[in-house]
Amino acid sequence: MTSQTPATFPSVDFTAWRQSAASGLGGGSFERRLVAHLPEGLELQPLYGDRSADVSGLPTSGRAEWERHWEIASGDPRAARQRVALALELGASGLRLGAGCAGALTELLGEIDPRLIALHFTEPGAAAALSALAKERGLEPSDLRGGLGLAPRDIDAEALEPWGQGFDSLLLARIETTHDQLEGAGMAQQVGIALAGGAEALRRVERAGLEPTRTAPAFEFEFSLGTDFFVEIAKLRAFRLAWARLVTASGGTAEEGIATVHARNSERSWAARDPWVNLLRGTTESFAAALGGADSIVTLPFDACLGAPDSSALRLASNTQALLAEEAGLDHVIDPAAGCGYVETLTEEIARRAWEFFTEIEGAGGLEAARSKGLISTAIAEVAAREAQAVAHRRHGLIGVSEFPDANEVLPVREPGGIAESTPRLSKPFETLRDRSDAHAERTGERPAVFLANLGTQTEFRARAAFTTMLLASGGIAAIDNEGFASDDEACEALGAANTSLCAICSTDERYLASVPTLAPRLAALGATLILAGKPGEHEEAWREAGVQHFIHIGSDAVHTLAELLESAEVEA
Repeated sequence: MTSQTPATFPSVDFTAWRQSAASGLGGGSFERRLVAHLPEGLELQPLYGDRSADVSGLPTSGRAEWERHWEIASGDPRAARQRVALALELGASGLRLGAGCAGALTELLGEIDPRLIALHFTEPGAAAALSALAKERGLEPSDLRGGLGLAPRDIDAEALEPWGQGFDSLLLARIETTHDQLEGAGMAQQVGIALAGGAEALRRVERAGLEPTRTAPAFEFEFSLGTDFFVEIAKLRAFRLAWARLVTASGGTAEEGIATVHARNSERSWAARDPWVNLLRGTTESFAAALGGADSIVTLPFDACLGAPDSSALRLASNTQALLAEEAGLDHVIDPAAGCGYVETLTEEIARRAWEFFTEIEGAGGLEAARSKGLISTAIAEVAAREAQAVAHRRHGLIGVSEFPDANEVLPVREPGGIAESTPRLSKPFETLRDRSDAHAERTGERPAVFLANLGTQTEFRARAAFTTMLLASGGIAAIDNEGFASDDEACEALGAANTSLCAICSTDERYLASVPTLAPRLAALGATLILAGKPGEHEEAWREAGVQHFIHIGSDAVHTLAELLESAEVEA
């Protein structure tokens, strides 16, 4: 075999490749079949070639390793102490103390040396408590590691007075986009909001008497990451690129424009059903954070949607990052995505769109003004609605929830706590339907069920019967399966003995043409709510007149259909 070096590979003409690919689709649309469309309008091409960008000189921290952080949100000192002890045992290098921890800070920290463990705060009260603790231990601000957690609007001379100029190791401001991401903000929107928050922090710092660009390295930007691996990598890289541009445009140096980025898993992508899949989600999102150049990462425990995580889940979350660093070696390479045409193009596109959104926010008077005017919430709601529709129609599949659900799963029991019930997770619509079914089964002793009127041979009906069974299971509805029926009489007789009023017809399009006009009226006459598996096309009106009420197929609104079927089965909401 003759080896070839990259220099001897034949060049690829992207236009010619696209024409060849399109001709192989048999008349199908290239854009619809081979181009992925994200809710915010970004297009993911199947091949980049000469379309790819070259984002050279991406500003990075110059370090490949990252800090492994834990979030401590409990205001219960005992629970918080236990979480801290386990975090330190498992090698955490940073603790992020949430709302409710300020009052218990002294007791919480115990013998922790804040010069060695980075302590980050999400409320100003906790930062004040840290100031008092530092004075009590005779420490200077420059001795500490971590962050004060000041939101841009909270930066003023009074808040900064206890800290003097000690921001070399202590981060001053925390600009977070996690809440916007939870609400469904797109990649470019998150980056644009972060830029606007950073710009506001620069203005506030200047008013407080500090030199803004020299203080910029003391800002930390927090992002939540979902499961879209390469796009999330590009999001972090795009932010670094755009922030450097903003700082240098404000008179800062290239070094001052290097951002400090904290990344965490997003609760939005987490699921309470089949929660062990969250281990894969957590790994994917933490992997993307590492490759995207995050300076610190939080990996959520897989059972966080069920309540307060147990120690095994916390250990698995910690070991996820340990594996990525120590076994996969991700902490050995700086910006490993550099040079990948796919990621570079996404980086450039997200940065460009983010800058446009940032300038729109600035034009509205800045971040707080844009929020009060509804500019940001309206923009996010549009993207979130498109994403919710993709989930409901199962174009965006959720493993264990809308795809391959375990209809008979028994969930582990956890103490109260964890992710708040009000958190807008993508899996919520399907999980709500499953909860209704569970409650119904507990009251009545059985789940709602759909009889499958499988017509013809296994070859004819099995694919659509399997599709129907999975879709029904995602809403907590059982499927009464069988070996198929050769005649209308057999199907009607079997439905009569099935003890359910829900019936799905499953077979081929050819079989439907022959059977639906005669079979559907007979099944409807037995009191059945009829579903047909497949697209009706031009026959929809005629088949509805024959008695079919629902059509299920790839791209149909599964959540709406499942809710209507539960109503038909008299399952309480």
